[in-house]
Amino acid sequence: YLSFLKEYPDTAERAALMARIDELHFQTAVELGTADAFREYLQQHPTGNKASEARVAADQAAFSEAATAGTAQALQNYLEQHPQGSATKQASDLLDRILYRDRVSIAELRVEQINLGGKQDGPLDGWAVLANVINEGRRTLSLIELKIDLLNDTGEALGPDHTWWAVAPDLGAFPTPETMKPPLAPGSSRAFRWTTDALPEGWGKKAALRVSEVRFEY
Repeated sequence: YLSFLKEYPDTAERAALMARIDELHFQTAVELGTADAFREYLQQHPTGNKASEARVAADQAAFSEAATAGTAQALQNYLEQHPQGSATKQASDLLDRILYRDRVSIAELRVEQINLGGKQDGPLDGWAVLANVINEGRRTLSLIELKIDLLNDTGEALGPDHTWWAVAPDLGAFPTPETMKPPLAPGSSRAFRWTTDALPEGWGKKAALRVSEVRFEY
């Protein structure tokens, strides 16, 4: 269509062809589904038939991409580029949670051989990763999720990482220990315990913990 219009700029079908070009460019943006694709459509058709729809879609896609990236920088970029965006509150809330992770510290991390059935006189058939998790910020936390990396002798993560919680009101498919349920107040600590008997080859009886998610008590 563009080639035709370049050759015949005064055609009586110009308006209909321009509308069709607009439609096809928007269709391409929808198929790609990225913020950049919708921005490109808007650059090509700032007053196009789908301009309003494209602005909404660009905003939604930009937030989705920032949330998927899951970094403070990505969310800050979204908020700076979309100050009136429909997802600014969601982005701000998610950014607050990501930044707060640095205020949750992990102390006394250790690895111990245990009996998985909890029997004092039972065989040592599993391992426990233990630590104290401390809320050093000023907000009460209803959830603290951690990723566990099992390490080799040189400190390299063997993968895959594992997920468990220090604080959680309900683990859904898993029985939730009563000690895990209460929210964690500022300045308080909670004992963390994760057990396994599935160990990767080359494990050096070492582990690392990192906070992967927090949620606030409101």
